[in-house]
Amino acid sequence: MISTRYVSFLSGIVIASLTWAFSLYLYSRLTQNAITTSPTMLSLSNHRESIDKEMLRDNIIIARNEKQIIIGKNAYNLKSNKDSRNNNLLLQQLQPVPVKPAITLEQGLDELGMVKNLEDQQKRDEGYKNYAFNVLISDNLGIRRNIPDTRHKLCRAQKYPINLANASIIICFYNEHYTT
Repeated sequence: MISTRYVSFLSGIVIASLTWAFSLYLYSRLTQNAITTSPTMLSLSNHRESIDKEMLRDNIIIARNEKQIIIGKNAYNLKSNKDSRNNNLLLQQLQPVPVKPAITLEQGLDELGMVKNLEDQQKRDEGYKNYAFNVLISDNLGIRRNIPDTRHKLCRAQKYPINLANASIIICFYNEHYTT
């Protein structure tokens, strides 16, 4: 006969195993078709009733405006939609951006990042959102910037032989603002 010590041990293993199995089952069922939203996503609460559960397994919902929602595999085929060809927002984004002349020291560097109107506010906010720095200051500085010589005074006087090979360093940046 098995002692009560072993019976207690085996029953503990069985109960713990059943508890973990039940927990994993509930977790898999709860996360299977859950629609998670974040505060930065567009709210689609008005259209939730019309979305079929079979379409949710593709996890593709693109909302262009409140009246139009692309669901399922058609979201990848955006060229088939008639209004995507002449999208005004796309045309505005593709317009060339005029480059401002650089602000010199006489013009006051302390006011470079000052927001003076709504357009400056939007430019600063978009810069922080897309590039994580203040694009407004970078645009106001201009593209041609003088880089000061920060070498030690003895290093400035040092001369190198002419027969040394020239070297170029190319650094490729991805998703950087054009003025950085």
